[in-house]
Amino acid sequence: NKTAVISMIDCSKHKFSNIKEEYENKIFEMIYRLIDLKYNVVLFSFCKAEGDELAIDRVYKRINHDKLKFVTKHQYDGDIDKSLSVIKDSSLVIGTRFHSIVLALTFKKPVIPISYSIKTNNMLADLSFQKKIIDIKDINDFNVKDIDEESLNYICDTSSVTSKSLKHFEILDEYIRKGTINE
Repeated sequence: NKTAVISMIDCSKHKFSNIKEEYENKIFEMIYRLIDLKYNVVLFSFCKAEGDELAIDRVYKRINHDKLKFVTKHQYDGDIDKSLSVIKDSSLVIGTRFHSIVLALTFKKPVIPISYSIKTNNMLADLSFQKKIIDIKDINDFNVKDIDEESLNYICDTSSVTSKSLKHFEILDEYIRKGTINE
């Protein structure tokens, strides 16, 4: 069975309260599209304090009863291993939360990012991410039919950035070992 994880935010808790309805409608459409593509869907809350669970509940309540068997909710409750395994065991991540995108990339999962911050855009640009990045402000422009085989299977290659990032600590390691930096 294929599983798609969708991380959500509560737009009313961010500077996007004006597009809350559009965002939640599009997530709702994505859920139905994924079910049509034979996915089970996990609506994933990273942060209760920022209203993720409220947004998830609003969308979940709209799902037809016959489709609910394909949709579950996961709320991060402090059990990091359980939450990591939800993402690690998934087939796809549609991520609004930055950390959902990072974890999808870390676990080499296809990811469809919904960006609401420059931090997400910059990270994906640094990785030369080759697929559509949905800008939350333009969420209505995204057609869920664009969730196709190509986007469902695209895995961003992070290996060059990963190896470069390890080198960032070599100077620090040397300093810690020797107490000096050789330039």
